[in-house]
Order: sequence, then C-alpha cells, then structure tokens
Amino acid sequence: MTDRKNLADLVFSNTDVMDIAEIESKYKPRQLKEGQMVTRFAPSPTGFLHIGAIYTAMIDYIVAKQSGGISCLRVEDTDQKRQVESATEVMMKGFADFGIKFDEGVDENYHSYGDYAPYIQSQRATIYKTYAKELLRQGKAYLCFSLT
Repeated sequence: MTDRKNLADLVFSNTDVMDIAEIESKYKPRQLKEGQMVTRFAPSPTGFLHIGAIYTAMIDYIVAKQSGGISCLRVEDTDQKRQVESATEVMMKGFADFGIKFDEGVDENYHSYGDYAPYIQSQRATIYKTYAKELLRQGKAYLCFSLT
C-alpha cells in the first residue's frame, strides 16, 4: 500500500487534486425516475458544425426529452492545437436554429450552466485527476509507459 500511495503522490501532486468527499457532495447522484435518461452530446470545437453533428445532437436531445430526462452538452476542448476560433459559438447558433436547447451544458458565451458544471472538458481535469490518483492508490489502475 505504501508503494502505491507513494507512486500516486509522485504522479499527482496535492495541488492537482481535490478531496473526494467534496466532489461527491457537489455531484450527488441524479434523482431520476425509472426510464428517465441523461444523454450527452460532446462535440469538439475543432471545426464547424455539420449535419452529422446536428443529427446526433437531435437524437440525444429527443431521447432525453421523450424519457422525461436531461440532455447535456459538454464541449470536448482538450485538443487545443486543432481548436477553431468561434467554433463553439457557431455550434450554439446551429443548435438554436434547429430548436435544440440542452438542459445543462455550455452557452454561446462559453459559460457552463447546470448542476454538474463545468461542462467544458478541460475544466474538469481536477475531478479526473482526483479519481485517477485514488485508483492508483488502491491498485485499481496502473501507469502506461507505451510510446505508441
């Protein structure tokens, strides 16, 4: 256990992570009725909105609405090198033009709204690092040193 803890501490500094109890108190399980679904559409702002993305977003939106559930938009902005300026704003306008209004997500000003924010992938890194560190500590995850 000490070796796993030391490894986890080496990989993730305490400034990279939060307290798990704090995360879990903020992001409580959703209180959904049986059959309600939460759908997520997660586009990358590496290009402009195309009909395939509209189609996929619309299916996600309709499934959530028909089940009485929640539709989410999470912007996958982790590929910073390929990100296209104003792509997110163009996406938001396209969704609005097709009548898609997500219950939770990101607005045209790139601000998150909803109980499980942030909905911008790069802003969720601390959450992921916290759980990755804990999984390393427990021996339920391992480091990959693959060069491919």
